[in-house]
Amino acid sequence: MAAAKGIELLINWIDSLHTTLEEQREISQNLQSELTGIQSDISGVNSELETTASRMDELSRIKSPSFVEKEELQRLKEENEELQKRNTLLKDQAKDKKKSWRTL
Repeated sequence: MAAAKGIELLINWIDSLHTTLEEQREISQNLQSELTGIQSDISGVNSELETTASRMDELSRIKSPSFVEKEELQRLKEENEELQKRNTLLKDQAKDKKKSWRTL
């Protein structure tokens, strides 16, 4: 009777380990998917930063910019600041996901 109870406890313990491993695998896959999405967002923001910087450089080289060009340059400067903030936030999110992934 005691041996049967011991075997039952062992089986339950092994089953709980399997479930835990499956759950960890699922969590790991979800974190990897989220990290991939964040890295894609970072790539997109970096691309936008390059485009914005290029256009800002073009506008800055104009000796006598028109009112519209001055406005565009100002808008691009503001947009650039926002993109840099977003990039920083995304990089922080990526660090957090990597940290979570390592602690599994």
